[in-house]
Amino acid sequence: MAINELELQPEQEQKTGNSFLDDLLSFVEEAEVEELDLTTVDEGFSIQNMDQANFIAKKVKEVRAEMEEAAETAQAYLESYQEKISNWLEKTQNPLRNQEAYLLRLLENFARTKLEGSNKKSLKLIEGTLQFRKQQDKYEYEDNVLLTYAENNLPQFIKTKLSVDKTELKKKATVKNGELYIDGVLVPGVTVTAQDEKFDVK
Repeated sequence: MAINELELQPEQEQKTGNSFLDDLLSFVEEAEVEELDLTTVDEGFSIQNMDQANFIAKKVKEVRAEMEEAAETAQAYLESYQEKISNWLEKTQNPLRNQEAYLLRLLENFARTKLEGSNKKSLKLIEGTLQFRKQQDKYEYEDNVLLTYAENNLPQFIKTKLSVDKTELKKKATVKNGELYIDGVLVPGVTVTAQDEKFDVK
């Protein structure tokens, strides 16, 4: 992104609703840009002093604030449209679900009549197969109650999840040639990739 695209011009986002104050802010910004010799900022521009660096750093924060505001606005619209889409889908599918349930009842009654007195559980049609299948029983658990009981009475059914404390591992280990060592012994399963410095503005 070219530096001149950062819009180093009067800050439009600082509108106050007071025309006099808005004009004043605009004037101050213009004066600052001119005073810091930033009127011709382009790809070939380089920062020459602390004042210019401070001004550019401020612009970085302003650009980030705009990006965050844009993301928040987009998310708000997405949530709004998601709710509208969900409502539309529900309204569209509800009558179709009712229609499906009615048609399935008709077919179930027909299949029961046709299969009555036989050991068959299915009836083949050109458009599909009508079938009765045994469903698995439904289990509903009160996890807290069950866990407390199992801990005291059924410990063989308690599952313990094992994991490595990676934070402590890194503290105690040393890195050599992209590999991890504890007390001089290679720890398998770990690859360390050195990262370059990352520049940022805080």
